[in-house]
Amino acid sequence: MSAQRLCGSVDPDTFFPDGRGDRAARVAYAQAICLSCPALRQCAAEALRLGITQGIVASVDLGHLSEQMSPAAKKNLQAVAAGYVLRPAR
Repeated sequence: MSAQRLCGSVDPDTFFPDGRGDRAARVAYAQAICLSCPALRQCAAEALRLGITQGIVASVDLGHLSEQMSPAAKKNLQAVAAGYVLRPAR
């Protein structure tokens, strides 16, 4: 049985901070939701499997309008999937 995902009860646009308003604050808000989610590792693994390239996924900022995941984002998702918790930059 999969863990309950917190993002299911949040507006999906939360995870796609495309430059409207204060992007840094919007990214931090989305990352805070991810970091408190019991499905964090599962989400990271699924993003890697599906090749997701945009948005905030498992607390990792993949950017927006990307067609390919950056090597740094892939490394971070792999770390989260393995159980490491990334803390957002301050």
